[in-house]
Amino acid sequence: MMLYVISALVAAISLSTGFPTYKLPVTLPRIMLEDDSCVFPESYLVEHFNIWTPAAGNGNSTIINFQYTDTDTNIQTPCHFNVSSINVGVEGLAPRYACDNTIVEFIWQNNTLRMIEKTCPETSSGFEASGSIQPQVDCFQTPDDLLIGPGTDCFAVQDQINGTFSSLQPTPSLS
Repeated sequence: MMLYVISALVAAISLSTGFPTYKLPVTLPRIMLEDDSCVFPESYLVEHFNIWTPAAGNGNSTIINFQYTDTDTNIQTPCHFNVSSINVGVEGLAPRYACDNTIVEFIWQNNTLRMIEKTCPETSSGFEASGSIQPQVDCFQTPDDLLIGPGTDCFAVQDQINGTFSSLQPTPSLS
C-alpha cells in the first residue's frame, strides 16, 4: 500500500512540473529538471506551409515558407528556406535551417518537415526537442514567365498542421 502511495505521489509531482510525455534522456542536466522556468515543449503548430521547387533546367533554388508556433514555450516565428539560407547544422548530417527565432530550426527531407526546438535555452542546456510532420499538399505548375521561372508550387491542404515532439536529445556538436 505504501509503495502505491509513493508511486502516485511521484506521478503527481511529474505532472505538476511539466515533464513531457516523451522519454527524458538519462544525460539530462539536473539543473533543467530543477529549474521552474525550464519548459519542455510538447507540441507545435505549422501554419501556411508552402514549398516551390524549380522545374528541370530552372537554376533557381527551392523556396519554403511557413509559420511555427509553440504555445508551451510561447514561441511564434516565421521559417524560410531559399537560396540565401545557411545550413546551421553539423556537416555530414541532414542540413538544418534556423527560423527567424533561432531557437527553432527545421529540416526538410523526403517530404517530411522535422521541427527542432532548443530546450530551456536560458540554461545553455545543449538539448533539443524534435518531431516530424508530413504535410499533404496541393500543387500546380508555375508559368515560364513567372519571375522565378517554371516550377511546382505546393500548399498544405490543411492550413494548420499540429505536430508533436517525440524526442529530446543533446544538440549535435558543431566542433
